[in-house]
Amino acid sequence: MKINVIGENSVSVALACVWAEKATTISGGGKLYLKSNMQDCIHLQGAPVTIDNCSIYAEGNYGIMGVANESRQVVTVRDAYV
Repeated sequence: MKINVIGENSVSVALACVWAEKATTISGGGKLYLKSNMQDCIHLQGAPVTIDNCSIYAEGNYGIMGVANESRQVVTVRDAYV
């Protein structure tokens, strides 16, 4: 999955804002504001997430979280603010 962040964007939900079951890239040079009322903002469900050339502001129980003992869950941050 690819999320292209252009300009200022916001997502506000009760559960996870981004649920990554497959490799996910968030990029684009913009700002992404994530707010989860009850869970994490970016949830890794057995898949890697790359954050590249953008700014992410996360507000929730956890900013970025994955499943315990899952080696495929890797977060890569390149030229980004998280």
